[in-house]
Amino acid sequence: MIDKPISATYENILAECEHCGCKNIYNRATDLKTFEPISGLDVVCLNEACEKTFRIIGDTISPAFEMFIFDCYELYKLKHYASCIINLTQAWETFFANFLRVELVYKIYTVDDDLDKVNKNLVKLYGLSKTWAFGTQRNIFINICMEPVVGVDAFAKKCNQLKKPPQRNGLSRVNPEIYGLIKRLHDSGIGELRNEVVHKNAYRPHKDEIDNLNSGRFLLITNPNDRQSLHKT
Repeated sequence: MIDKPISATYENILAECEHCGCKNIYNRATDLKTFEPISGLDVVCLNEACEKTFRIIGDTISPAFEMFIFDCYELYKLKHYASCIINLTQAWETFFANFLRVELVYKIYTVDDDLDKVNKNLVKLYGLSKTWAFGTQRNIFINICMEPVVGVDAFAKKCNQLKKPPQRNGLSRVNPEIYGLIKRLHDSGIGELRNEVVHKNAYRPHKDEIDNLNSGRFLLITNPNDRQSLHKT
């Protein structure tokens, strides 16, 4: 049996059968029944004329927000520009949520290892944030990058203030290593464009809107240096 390298997306694993050459698409939830990264797994070819077993290897261990971004490359190639906007916005929203969990809960856990308190704080944070749309999440993220908050309780007290749009002239307080990224995020119209796409207008964006680096709508975090900056926040 030959190990077959795969192509991986957030939802699916794509692998070519070593026996018949069929290009199989395995959904992580439906077919593989696991969301864990796959270092090696025996699968059955989905071609009914084959149905032989072969082994797949080489899954990605990238965080969810990066996988949403990587999916954009194929969507862009296929000219699914509306889907690019949706994916990229979802990437940011996923990143924002993870940022708050790490910044407000897990960082404190490294000092105070009370697991019950961690779980209670995660539940409290979820209760505060579950209804937030992209704009609110973006404002909170940028405001915390400008002025850090320690702990969920302090965050809850400042929440209404943090939801307000950050002042552009205050961005100079951001860590210089991520200043360029934060500035582009602040100036980006991606949230508004996503709303045009997914709501009743069913807007179909032009390629130029995706390519527009000044608004930061597509290439905002596809640059490797920008992704490294995100991991530093």
